[in-house]
Amino acid sequence: MASVYPFERFTGAGKRVLTLAQEEAERGHHTYIGTEHILLALLHEHNTVAGEVLHQLSVDVADARRIIHTTLDANERIIQQIIPTSRVKKVIEISFKEAREMGDVSVGTEHLLLGLLVEGDGIAAHVLEDLGASLQNVRTQIEAVRKAGTIVESCEVVESSTDQVFVDDRPVGRPSSAIRLVLFERAGETTTDGGPVYVNPVDVVRVDPLSDDKTSITLRRNDSSTLVVRGPMSEVARRLLER
Repeated sequence: MASVYPFERFTGAGKRVLTLAQEEAERGHHTYIGTEHILLALLHEHNTVAGEVLHQLSVDVADARRIIHTTLDANERIIQQIIPTSRVKKVIEISFKEAREMGDVSVGTEHLLLGLLVEGDGIAAHVLEDLGASLQNVRTQIEAVRKAGTIVESCEVVESSTDQVFVDDRPVGRPSSAIRLVLFERAGETTTDGGPVYVNPVDVVRVDPLSDDKTSITLRRNDSSTLVVRGPMSEVARRLLER
């Protein structure tokens, strides 16, 4: 099933982190976004609550990346059997819960960081624990950073222009904001070929049906590469065009 993260509920920094997480996954040639990608993205965004907390706890991006690479190499077969999107979805759900409990309207980087640790089973949580950033330590530092008030995250209103994507040779308007990701299951010849994939609507050139339950998405990136995802064309198009 496809799912759209409610980006309007994240702070500007939170939105950038989720976008950077996708870029981290792409650089690693992964077909999924895992908790490790979110952690690396949090470490790259310095002027944020989570960035300051991680700095105060001496969590370095180079050390985190080294442990992540070691963990992935050592557990390659196990990692391939995990559905990372379910774990990331759980992390984001926890982030929303943490924001509500802290009285915050928007989900910021601190809530995402707490989500990684509260979920507890992802690679990011183990990396953070290895580097001394326990859940209790992080909560204490978050409280201190927020109380100091030197870093305040806020929601950013992003204006979206409209361009066109072709569905069944018909041009239709869609939002062109670069911060919305849509999650699909990749449709392969066998079950092991399938898997989660994130599509940015701004990269979509056209959508075509292949069968009752498979749809072809042509992307502007990578020389108009084609991606086959699970789902009828009408549902895939609706998700991509959803505002």
